[in-house]
Amino acid sequence: MKNRFLISGIIISSLLMFSSCTDDIELSPESLITVTSFWKTPEDARGGLYGMYNQLREEAKANLYYYGEARSEVMGHGLQNADFRIKYFENTMDASNADRNWLILYRVVDYANLVIKNVPDIAFPNESEKNNTLAQAYAMRAFVYFVMAKTWGDLPIITDPIEGYDAETTFVARSSASQVFDLIKSDIETAIGLFPTNSLPSKRGLWSKPAVNTLKADVFLWTGKRMGGGTSDFTTALSAINEAETASFSLLDNFASVLPTAIKGMPRLYLPFDLQTLK
Repeated sequence: MKNRFLISGIIISSLLMFSSCTDDIELSPESLITVTSFWKTPEDARGGLYGMYNQLREEAKANLYYYGEARSEVMGHGLQNADFRIKYFENTMDASNADRNWLILYRVVDYANLVIKNVPDIAFPNESEKNNTLAQAYAMRAFVYFVMAKTWGDLPIITDPIEGYDAETTFVARSSASQVFDLIKSDIETAIGLFPTNSLPSKRGLWSKPAVNTLKADVFLWTGKRMGGGTSDFTTALSAINEAETASFSLLDNFASVLPTAIKGMPRLYLPFDLQTLK
């Protein structure tokens, strides 16, 4: 009889141990961030949003300058200039020496697309915070496509997050530059409509309604001059600047004061917001 009780006790103990081990094995990994576990809270939304800014900061260290001012008369021959920059201001780039690509810029677009897709389903304490988050994502997507359209012209238009590896998802044909600018202008209007106020963030480190209006003016000046938009586009650009001025903006006496000090020794950049405050 004693042996029976002993065997029964061993069996019960074994079953309990097995059940306990099984429960431990089936625990969800709480520290693992996946698509299904993320994008649940306002904190997740802010994390995704700041990740978008971080990707742009990496690109802004030098490349935004090379896409823009480096191709103008602000650079020239001299001891202070590296030889590899000559091709920019001499406009001698071709397929054999073009060392810039849009990889990181499309990564920024993908982060913006993630915010645009997922944030509408997140419950926020108030709608204004949600709208402000979405507005920044639309603004960033418009800005990045504007940079790319000025640099490369026709582009693949991607407005959904890349969440697969099939050819249909990853290999997207280029759309015409005019279609790209249609998206840019649409995103700008969406962003302007979503921003809850016309005020500036305290550290100027995030997109805001006044910043998007300055971007809008830049875009319409470009399409007015380069894409045949003419007077109509110029009028829209002027209206956007006038709207931005209602947020307590004013002209500076010294043009050199417009741009901030160089970031870590790099040339000063044009951005509709102050990227340095994101450090």
